[in-house]
Amino acid sequence: MNLEMPAPTHIPVLVEETIKALAVRPGGHYIDCTLGGGGHAAAILDRSSPGGKLLGIDADPEAIKIAGARLEAYSDSILLINENFANLQAICIKYDFFPVHGILFDLGLSSLQLDSNV
Repeated sequence: MNLEMPAPTHIPVLVEETIKALAVRPGGHYIDCTLGGGGHAAAILDRSSPGGKLLGIDADPEAIKIAGARLEAYSDSILLINENFANLQAICIKYDFFPVHGILFDLGLSSLQLDSNV
């Protein structure tokens, strides 16, 4: 019997509005600076295929782990970095992530952290 609780599933809000505001298109390169559970990232990757790329950044290593599992099907199109988005320019330079066609900052409280026992 497995008594472990499953990882919480975060349901992103305003996904369609976000995709529209970013003008996501096939082949585009996008950055999700507040990756969280990867919900917005998945939608961006869906709409930027084929050829799209996504750089996902989150300061929380658990968020990177959760998003990595959620986005596994896109492994050839994503780069997930455990870092603070304050270092965005240095991250883009280090990983040669150019050009960039859109950047998402979903600022506010994260339900991943609020729902966590840690």
